[in-house]
Amino acid sequence: MKEFIKSYMTEAKWVNEGYIPTMEENMSYRFTSCGYSMLTTASFVGIGDIVSNESFKWVLTDPPIVKAACVIFRLKNDIASHKVHLYFYSHCCT
Repeated sequence: MKEFIKSYMTEAKWVNEGYIPTMEENMSYRFTSCGYSMLTTASFVGIGDIVSNESFKWVLTDPPIVKAACVIFRLKNDIASHKVHLYFYSHCCT
């Protein structure tokens, strides 16, 4: 949760300051701010007694499968929001 909120705060700071981050900076925070990693960890909590301490330790290491899911989720979201912006601009601003 801390990393999730930290990424949102960093992105808000960039917007307020008019700062344009490098691609590496942007992507490192965008994958965290998508919330998928936090959601994965939170779902382990909801499973209950089935999940062991080793499972929590594993998911907190940010394993490759969680990173890949974050990439897919983030890109899917960015593509969808880009299409909405294009639709809005073409229908409302021309």
